[in-house]
Amino acid sequence: MTNIMTLAPSATHFMLNQWRQAWRTVMTKTQAAPRSSGEELASVRALADSYRNSDPGFASDLYAAADRHERAFEENAAR
Repeated sequence: MTNIMTLAPSATHFMLNQWRQAWRTVMTKTQAAPRSSGEELASVRALADSYRNSDPGFASDLYAAADRHERAFEENAAR
């Protein structure tokens, strides 16, 4: 006969609550606050900087996309 370990209902409930709390903590930490347009543009340009030597064409495309986005944002703000 094999021994089967079982948990009392209160222990199971306690473990489930601990798991839920840990999950909420992880999810809260991973959900970043929305970034501003300027922060987004800075990240795209930083990414372009990182590709400047290895893939200059891709870097140019990223810079151009950031510039287009910035101009569009400025035009919408002027309205």
